[in-house]
Amino acid sequence: MTVTPTHQPDTDGQRALTLNRLVVAEAFVVIAALALMMQAQADTWWHLAAGRDMAQSKHVALTDTWSHTVAGQRWPNYEWLSELIMFAAYRAGGLPVMTIGAAILVLLAQICSWRQGIGPIRWRAILVLATLPCATVAWSTRPQLFTYCLVPLWVWLLVGRRWTWMVAVAVLWTNLHGGAAYAVLLAGTAAGVAAVVKRERLRQYLLATAVTVLAGLCTPLGLDYWPAIVQSVARSRTNQILEWQPPALTLALAPFWLAAASLVILIIRRRKRLTTFDEAFPVAAAVVVLPLAVSSLRNVPVFLVLAIPTLSHLLWQKRVLEVALAVQPWRRRLHGAVLAASMVGLGGMVAYRWTYAPDRMAWTPISAAAVKAIQQCQPPIYNGYNEGGVLVWFVPGQPVFIDSRQDPYPVALVQAHRQAERSGDYGPIFARYGIQCAVFHAGSEGPGRLAAHGWHERFRDGQWVVLDPPPNLAAPTPRTMQ
Repeated sequence: MTVTPTHQPDTDGQRALTLNRLVVAEAFVVIAALALMMQAQADTWWHLAAGRDMAQSKHVALTDTWSHTVAGQRWPNYEWLSELIMFAAYRAGGLPVMTIGAAILVLLAQICSWRQGIGPIRWRAILVLATLPCATVAWSTRPQLFTYCLVPLWVWLLVGRRWTWMVAVAVLWTNLHGGAAYAVLLAGTAAGVAAVVKRERLRQYLLATAVTVLAGLCTPLGLDYWPAIVQSVARSRTNQILEWQPPALTLALAPFWLAAASLVILIIRRRKRLTTFDEAFPVAAAVVVLPLAVSSLRNVPVFLVLAIPTLSHLLWQKRVLEVALAVQPWRRRLHGAVLAASMVGLGGMVAYRWTYAPDRMAWTPISAAAVKAIQQCQPPIYNGYNEGGVLVWFVPGQPVFIDSRQDPYPVALVQAHRQAERSGDYGPIFARYGIQCAVFHAGSEGPGRLAAHGWHERFRDGQWVVLDPPPNLAAPTPRTMQ
């Protein structure tokens, strides 16, 4: 890309906090603050539990040991390395340190995406801020943040043909998260672009794609790695997991839809400009991820970290150096004061949230009293899909009915659970598994429905409800569901 400076640089100008640089700095301060306030989710807890168990056993967790419904079932744990890292961070400083680590991944993703863009930095920063609400939909303390970080890095490696680093990143990625499938998709896309605009590089990118596929062999799952990823995605869609559903046409997601539409329109209008590999591949990378984002909400943030720099290349042809020869001292002080005030204000907001409102971060999903009540349950227990991960971490001695891993659980079991939750008819599934204690989230309708059949509440607080069966309920022999 041609570089056209707006001014001849000087030492003072390079150091000056201009208005444009202030806008960019403010954008990243906002990103950092939002990342530091990301919430824990149901999956966070079973990932931590997996890290805890592996740290104790010194073996990769590949078998279910937490449930009474599928105990001993094979578990394709393709996120094992992330779980060990998460648990190490938790052991070093609890949820604050773990959240800081997650925020660093978000910032690295945004920085890598930013550095691949061109054009006036003020407008690029505004573009980032405008789409930020949609990017945050997948920001939580989960292994998928590794994929969020590695996708823009991977594009940079492919454009620069940094083959040694690509091999290392591919092997690392496949052990961190199943989103390593993006690496195969993007490497294959690079090969396709090379076949059209740079035939002499085709062999290199085909080899890179093959190496990326073979990286799955460098995991504990070996040959089962990629089939397990495919089966997991199919199972997620069959079970209608919310984050795997298409993004809605809502005002909250309007920036995503506008970015997607703008990308398509600009490609059509500027297609003659895409004559070199370095120009065509980033556009192609965003295009191949767009259908994934349209079909699944969890892919929207990944699309955006690719689309934002791509849109900048389509909107502006040249990289503009924002340098000011002379910035009045009072303006420098004003800009510095504004930046400092925003950092202090947003930093205070983060500190307040961490210290006085941890519930807003979902850091305390269960009370000590609820843990004790669930520990006293006569097994086997029943619990909801989203509650299982919390129980696995906080009540490790009580085998759960189900949790949000879903991979070890047969589709029939998940569907039967969903049907029971929708209909309120728990009888068949309780009888099949010999349920002797039911655990619900306090907002569930389940406790009221069971109370109508003689179940009585033994414990209730603002988050959890524990019910025991009627005294005359015989405990049938539990049966597995195939």
